[in-house]
Amino acid sequence: MTNSAISEMPEQWEKGFEALAQIHAQAFSVQGDRPWAAHELRDIVESAGCQTYFEYADDLITGFILTRAVCDEAELITIAVTPDSQKRGTGGRLLDHVTRVLSDQGVKRLFLEVREDNVAAIKLYRSRGFEDVGRRAAYYQTQGGNRVDALCFALILGD
Repeated sequence: MTNSAISEMPEQWEKGFEALAQIHAQAFSVQGDRPWAAHELRDIVESAGCQTYFEYADDLITGFILTRAVCDEAELITIAVTPDSQKRGTGGRLLDHVTRVLSDQGVKRLFLEVREDNVAAIKLYRSRGFEDVGRRAAYYQTQGGNRVDALCFALILGD
């Protein structure tokens, strides 16, 4: 990968929602999750407090991260990386970027849920200091109808 950069999603970027949907599908369909449609992503991105960041390499989007902040807490809504960019640090760079941004904005804690069987994501979150804070039984439903628990994690960004 050459010329990697992270930037915020431009306002009124219509093709952005289709691009997000494609990347989300590539990242999550493999584990049986229902990918989010462009209109669902638009609703999230346009909601109050939502921030969206992309990583680009050679003018191609390699991944994105969505967060939503309320007061001094934030939620990591999703992080998705194209299959070609997985295991190459894209997710870590996006996560590091957004934790710096949120901390600079006065956010004290960042929360997320992750499928209990998403080993790569759990490894990433723990490597960045996230701690287990709970479990949501049968939180995720796969396309096949199976239910999977979510692990809940939190990261302290400031005191």
